[in-house]
Amino acid sequence: EERPLREERLEEITGESGPSAVVTRSRSGPLVLNTSSIMFVDIDLPGAQPTMRGCLGVLFPKLNSAAAEEAQKETLSKIQNAASWQSGLAARCYETPAGFRLLVTHKTYDPKSTESTELLQSFGADPLFTRLCGKQSCYRARLTAKPWRLGIPAVPACWPVPDELATKHTEWLQSYSAACNGTAACRFLQTIGRSTEVCDEARPIIEIHDRLACTGGKLA
Repeated sequence: EERPLREERLEEITGESGPSAVVTRSRSGPLVLNTSSIMFVDIDLPGAQPTMRGCLGVLFPKLNSAAAEEAQKETLSKIQNAASWQSGLAARCYETPAGFRLLVTHKTYDPKSTESTELLQSFGADPLFTRLCGKQSCYRARLTAKPWRLGIPAVPACWPVPDELATKHTEWLQSYSAACNGTAACRFLQTIGRSTEVCDEARPIIEIHDRLACTGGKLA
């Protein structure tokens, strides 16, 4: 978090006051939506036990189906309760492989503001996610699958790609794109909050997010 971002810019959304969002490719390969003022909230399920996966020792939460279902119900109930205390709040709630994602639609937020931090914390957002929103002055939402969930390695080179790795990078992009077919980063569940308002700034964010993150069946 103390280093400058090194991510390829793939698509940009421009609002009345300038760029409002940009799609980048993260260091491990997935596409990510970065927004300047439309809030995303990343909420992980509680009680997940870390397990080693693969030769790289990737950590991931693993729950049996009954415990996972109970954790999902409890977490969603807490999210709905937290939303009910926020006057005028409207948000789209999505299921993710590790929990839930909120896309707040009724107004914009400055990622570095106390208001933003307090709202993120009220929803039980991942502490690292909350800290990085302020550090990086943006909200981030993953749009495509994590490579290890598809059984493939991370992207072989960070942006900008060195000439000697250009071929491997292109081959990886092709393999990753094919592996992503039929998968989704999240699944829309419901609208929550005491309002259904969608501000003008949120409309293009919803469109690009749902177009890229919610088109497949299997969460990855």
